Amino acid sequence: MFHWTDILGLAYLGFELFVLATRRGKVKAKAKSVDRGTIRAAWALILGSCIVGFFLSRHITVLNWPPHSAVIIGVAVLLLVGGVALRVWAIRRLGIFFTVAVGIQHGHRVIQDGPYRFVRHPSYTGSLIALTGVGFLTFNWLGLILIVSCTLLAYALRISVEEKALLAEFGSEYQEYAARTKRLIPAVY
Repeated sequence: MFHWTDILGLAYLGFELFVLATRRGKVKAKAKSVDRGTIRAAWALILGSCIVGFFLSRHITVLNWPPHSAVIIGVAVLLLVGGVALRVWAIRRLGIFFTVAVGIQHGHRVIQDGPYRFVRHPSYTGSLIALTGVGFLTFNWLGLILIVSCTLLAYALRISVEEKALLAEFGSEYQEYAARTKRLIPAVY
């Protein structure tokens, strides 16, 4: 059965599609893109986990939380809003250097302020936070675990490709930044 909270999850996915559509190929890379198809793989993992997570919550109800609990909805909304806010801040701080295809742009530099002083990939951190909110909207442990774990896997893949490109371009400057700043979760990873 469709519930109004499902609209929140769909709205977030709509936001991500908007980012994808408006930032795809917006800036021309200095060299050939080194993306290697990771954007497609990441989207397949994340979108697939959301679809399967919501499906499982409707069919494996033994793992469900109290139906449409106000506390869970509140937590989900806070995570969605906070995650989107962090993602937008990170995208705005990168400005013209933000694009969905992995590549180095003309004039590109290592950004180390704003949200980038806390983690190297705050846009992904924001998305992970928001998708955790989407996971809570499944009202099911399995749905939450599936969405969060697939999101972590998708972003680990993307981060690996991005960091190789950044290290190849910026060398010791990026290496020093990486040595003092975690990838995705402050003080953890």
